[in-house]
Amino acid sequence: RFDGGLQGFNNIIKLFFDAPDRVKASGKRVVAKWALSPVDPIYAGGALAYDPYTHETLLHTVFGEETEIPKYAIEAGLGPDLCPWNLAMAGAIISKRNTMPIDLYSTACGSWCDNVAKSWYFISRETSKPYHFIEIPIFDKETNEWAVDYVIQELELLFNWLKKHTGQEVTDEALRKEIKRENKVRQVMLEITELLQA
Repeated sequence: RFDGGLQGFNNIIKLFFDAPDRVKASGKRVVAKWALSPVDPIYAGGALAYDPYTHETLLHTVFGEETEIPKYAIEAGLGPDLCPWNLAMAGAIISKRNTMPIDLYSTACGSWCDNVAKSWYFISRETSKPYHFIEIPIFDKETNEWAVDYVIQELELLFNWLKKHTGQEVTDEALRKEIKRENKVRQVMLEITELLQA
């Protein structure tokens, strides 16, 4: 059945706006992550994953029409030619107008986007909050084995960093549980995508 009144959409938007209240009530540490960074290790480490790249940008520049938000990032030293989403996110956080309380910063990306690494490092420095960068190598079938070993080392560093800052060890059991849960979420997202393309 098609939702002609868009009530489902309104419910999603309400969840989006109410997220900070739910997070504060949970009492868990919040790890800000980039949109493409994995959430499974963060949840397995006893923290909550938060995507300010999407959340803060949409709240401030799309819904809030606060077009001046990026200027705070530029005034603090980020280049005006960076991705507008990076500037909006960084501007919201640097100006202390972010809606979510953030305890830690972690992002994962490869050599294809230096802007992401630079923005996150900059935000961490400006807010004096811990930051962890996960590098994902570009690889092909000839370098596959090397790349897998490298990613394993990067994940071990992330697990240790999370334990240091959350006090909870990322166990195999907790990681398996979160991967299964997130795979269900990914499956639903694929089904929604297929439905929208039909």
